[in-house]
Amino acid sequence: MTNSEQVLVEVPQGIIFKSIELPKILLETQVVTVPVMKTHAKTQITGAIKNQWGCISKMRHNYHLVLSDALADINSVIRPAFAVLDATIALEGNGPKSGNPRIINKVLASSDIVALDSTQAKLMGLDGSKIEHLQKCAERCLGTNRMEQIEIVGEKKSLEENLRFQPAKHNIVSRVEELCRRSSLKWLVFDTPLFRLMLAGAKIWYLIWYHLVSGKKIWREILKDPRYGPEWQQVDR
Repeated sequence: MTNSEQVLVEVPQGIIFKSIELPKILLETQVVTVPVMKTHAKTQITGAIKNQWGCISKMRHNYHLVLSDALADINSVIRPAFAVLDATIALEGNGPKSGNPRIINKVLASSDIVALDSTQAKLMGLDGSKIEHLQKCAERCLGTNRMEQIEIVGEKKSLEENLRFQPAKHNIVSRVEELCRRSSLKWLVFDTPLFRLMLAGAKIWYLIWYHLVSGKKIWREILKDPRYGPEWQQVDR
């Protein structure tokens, strides 16, 4: 969608965005969002709500300190009609990039993206009512984050489990970025060529993590799984 026609859309009662430039196709079709179950250092979880974060054309990193309100603004405009959460292989720990994959063998679906993410959070062992971006979206009437109001069908018993996901922690890249954004000298970092150097440093770090720390080892372990391994081996070739 990066190269598709963009349109400027007003955000009713927007807190962070008064208007957002979005791909026109998102406003002309019924949006079905298909996220993956993951932990996230900045939002605790990433699911059906945060999946729309990639729809905006602006430099998204600029809004990390106001992420919860920004996500509520974006979803109040895009309003996915349905969400399918891929929890076959989830991610726990230092998500969204350098965490550990975990085979869950589940798929969750709902027309209420807030309820879906709240159910995801409960399954991961987290309280969705205390996750800020879920709260913000519920307050904007984008769905409910109260489990007593959410009707669960299908494998109801399995969704009452507590899988005790390892939460995400800020890695050094995330910490440095957050400290710089809170600094009075943030313009020096983000509005000068120094920012490109930071982006390059982040890419180098993730390459080091994959090849020298644990990424490649984790990938090989997943490839051994009899159900999902053969599928990913085709991608790996």
